[in-house]
Amino acid sequence: MSETLVIEWDRDRLIAAVGSISGSSVQVRASVAVSREEGISTVIELGEKLKTALSSANISATEAIVVFPRHQVTFNRVELPNLSDDEIPDMVRMQAATRLTVPVESVGLDFVPLPVTPGAATRDVLLVTLPQTHVDDVHKALAVAGLEVSGIRISSF
Repeated sequence: MSETLVIEWDRDRLIAAVGSISGSSVQVRASVAVSREEGISTVIELGEKLKTALSSANISATEAIVVFPRHQVTFNRVELPNLSDDEIPDMVRMQAATRLTVPVESVGLDFVPLPVTPGAATRDVLLVTLPQTHVDDVHKALAVAGLEVSGIRISSF
């Protein structure tokens, strides 16, 4: 059973927990909270504080999954022509450029094609965006803490 480090990336604090999953059971071995309000002015300082907290809790990892709160992301349902799976990424990016209220370069985006209705002329895609500055901050802070980002997720609540 390998352990996984998950970090909830909130405005007020980071909560890091390490544990393992076995079937439908989750076992948390250790967790730490890092306040973002106590004199931290840069993501470099945040990364250093995270590294110290992880070390003091005897948490050693090389990568982490980061979870953003739901309120920091946007969801859009996009209707596309019934394209092949290979054509979807370019079309989603074009549609994102026309639908978003900010430049598409200023967001990290991902999408998932929704199930196709047989015989339909269109197909829907769920587009998810997050400010690119948030993604950049995560990469910088985790690099200082000696971690790689293995995934970015969204909290369900």
